Amino acid sequence: MEQKVGKEAEKSLEGKNLPKGYNIDTIVIMPINADMNFVYWEITDKLLNGRLRELNIGSAELMIRIFERDSRKEVRSFEVKGRVGKNYIKYPASFRPLVAEIGILKNGEFSMLLKSKPALFPSLETSGTGDEVWMEKIKDRGDTVWVSGSEGSRDMASSGISERAALQNYYEEIGAGPGDSASSEILRTKNS
Repeated sequence: MEQKVGKEAEKSLEGKNLPKGYNIDTIVIMPINADMNFVYWEITDKLLNGRLRELNIGSAELMIRIFERDSRKEVRSFEVKGRVGKNYIKYPASFRPLVAEIGILKNGEFSMLLKSKPALFPSLETSGTGDEVWMEKIKDRGDTVWVSGSEGSRDMASSGISERAALQNYYEEIGAGPGDSASSEILRTKNS
């Protein structure tokens, strides 16, 4: 099945080539993992020729510089031969945000043409969405609903009080008996 789908996809692309560029000035750096980034760029003739005239020079080398966003420490730089291209950058950045710049290098002076947005990595920690509520119902629905976060003490958390009231209202509405349960999703639906 997979081979058939793959061959059909290949046939649909036969004779069709992706364009070399889209005539849009851009430079983008994207993280692949903690040690590898991908950068791609396109510089239009209009931008390049305009800057060359502005600097009053006939020609110059294009260069890409990669640096850490916060410290501005340059971590990599390389000359590029084409106005459109891509490259993999190996740098053990330990998830530090990186920025790429493309510019003209003439007589050792760098004149920036474009700067990328920072390559941001996903956080290694989960973001909290407020109090996380876990409930435990003891046999009779009139008993206390205990909330997580009170390890061993069985104290009610502030957000658990409203959850407990919502749970009691829900049980009363549906006429549920002892031992019946409800998910927090049902409670959210009922309260919305």
